[in-house]
Amino acid sequence: MHRTFSWAAALLLVVGNWAVWPSVAPAEEKPAPKSTATVAEKKALEWSAALVKAIDSGQGATELVDWSCLMARCSKGLDAPPKTVSSFQKGMEEAAASPSGLFGQIHKEISQGGGYKYMRTFNDAEGMRIKFRFLPSAGGVNFHDYLLKEEKGQLRAVDIKIAATGEDFSQSMRRFFIPMAAKENQGLLQKLVAKENALLKQAGNLEAMAKAIQENHPEQVAPIAAKMPADVRNEKFCLLLEMKAAQMVPDDKAHQEVIERFRRLYPQDAAIDLLSMDYFVIKDDLPEALACAERFQKSMGEEAFMQTMIADLQWQNGKIKESRATISKAIQMEPDFVNARWTLVTIADSEKDFATVNKTLQQLVTDFGAELDPEMMRTEPFYKEFVKSPEFGNLVKFLKSQPAESGK
Repeated sequence: MHRTFSWAAALLLVVGNWAVWPSVAPAEEKPAPKSTATVAEKKALEWSAALVKAIDSGQGATELVDWSCLMARCSKGLDAPPKTVSSFQKGMEEAAASPSGLFGQIHKEISQGGGYKYMRTFNDAEGMRIKFRFLPSAGGVNFHDYLLKEEKGQLRAVDIKIAATGEDFSQSMRRFFIPMAAKENQGLLQKLVAKENALLKQAGNLEAMAKAIQENHPEQVAPIAAKMPADVRNEKFCLLLEMKAAQMVPDDKAHQEVIERFRRLYPQDAAIDLLSMDYFVIKDDLPEALACAERFQKSMGEEAFMQTMIADLQWQNGKIKESRATISKAIQMEPDFVNARWTLVTIADSEKDFATVNKTLQQLVTDFGAELDPEMMRTEPFYKEFVKSPEFGNLVKFLKSQPAESGK
């Protein structure tokens, strides 16, 4: 296997598409400076449709990315030999297109019931970006922000901010490119900043950590990390490796220590809030989980998935009135987001608002193809109070009136 391919695939596996990590900085959606070249939104939407079509087909979407521009961002300021740049670029393309790479993973998840949906366009300091929401079939969420550039009438992405790392793909790949380039050009070492020099010296250990996770030996990661200098161990990529290993073992103490270190070192990084939220939900610290979710949404911008997640956490924290308003907003923002409807059923049932429960369940049947069995509902603890109400009788009548394939 091409070594660049191996490293890039390892990165995607370690901080992969299943994770519940954000991809944006707090200042993301401020208007771009006037000097920044922008892309017509109509063309951006056409590009988005082409991306989804390419991923759905299983053919990949590498032709929609300008890998030369992405590589230029990756190698900026290094003056690496052209042959080295070309070889690494080839490895990146292979990794992204492989079944375990970015586009391959998305295609696989979509084929298993996941979702990949255009959310919005926005400008940051570098130009126009397109945000996609990725919902893996097994749960969780991720966001991908594609930076677009138009050249000679052709629109392509020149970088991708991936939720799993909280940074552009080019910058994640730079960590892997530097050791490769340094072997070909020792003079490159003079151009590295102190942190990059430190990472270069520990490249073998970082690769060993990634490999241990990739090969399902997470217990090997902590001993390696413990021997590394603090400036490397506290670098974001190393923190993510340690966190992933702690999740896999699992080791609650190590997990908490990494979260606290991450938050201390990168207090403005939105990534830690979703990382922490997931941890606090597992630990049943629901107030802290809610605080993390609300901070993250403030930094990222409102959208239906996070609105639904916050509504659920508000409900679990006893903030019923707030949760009802939040879930109503989620449904208004994205009427076809089915998870929001089910969350409304949960909240309304807890309020004994059985009219809303009945109405929403009927909508789930007619608009989303949900199948409801009244007899089974009578045995489920969740519907215990609802089935005693007249609204349940109305629901049964409605289900009987539906075509056989819709209501059972």
